Amino acid sequence: MSFLNKWLWRRLFRKGQLIDALAIGNNTIVIVGDSGAISISTNDGRTWHSKNSGTSNTLSGISFINNNFIAFGDFDTILISTNDGHTWNSASLQ
Repeated sequence: MSFLNKWLWRRLFRKGQLIDALAIGNNTIVIVGDSGAISISTNDGRTWHSKNSGTSNTLSGISFINNNFIAFGDFDTILISTNDGHTWNSASLQ
């Protein structure tokens, strides 16, 4: 497994927060996790930028659909980003 020699471990969230899911779209990787944590990378994971989700609820999943990232989590939390993960807004199923 020589490819593992190229991996670098990085702390993407605060200590103790877990990464729960990731999605890739438009050359952007978005990860979501505990306490509403969201981070994005636009350079194949070499650098990461934390984004404000506007929630403290755990985000347990994310998808890239129709050029939008959609994150979901506890207490029916649904967030949508229409600009490759840079900003997030609450959404509903209605």
